[in-house]
Amino acid sequence: MQSNLETQLSAMSLPDLLNVQEHVKGLIHSRRRSQQKELENQVREMARAQGLELEGLVLRDKNAARRTKKVASAQYRNPKNPVQTWSGLGKRPNWLKAYLSEGGSLEELKIATN
Repeated sequence: MQSNLETQLSAMSLPDLLNVQEHVKGLIHSRRRSQQKELENQVREMARAQGLELEGLVLRDKNAARRTKKVASAQYRNPKNPVQTWSGLGKRPNWLKAYLSEGGSLEELKIATN
């Protein structure tokens, strides 16, 4: 048995459904922001009740949240499959091990830099 909402949605055209979808996305975003703000205020009050500031608890290192993990660039390329590369860091990939065991050298696979 379908609910009233399901019945209404089933009767809608695709453009109308897409409009509803966009409206719902906006409502979800707004609700999340509102709940996040409410929770933040509650935590701030709890910290204040203990004689602390929220910023002192959460933001000990202001730059920590901004740091991103750097991805090492490719230094070596598989001649049989150019999509396969290796940065030279960490465990050697199987294609590289096989190439070296066949007598190839690491320098032959070095990616030229401009």
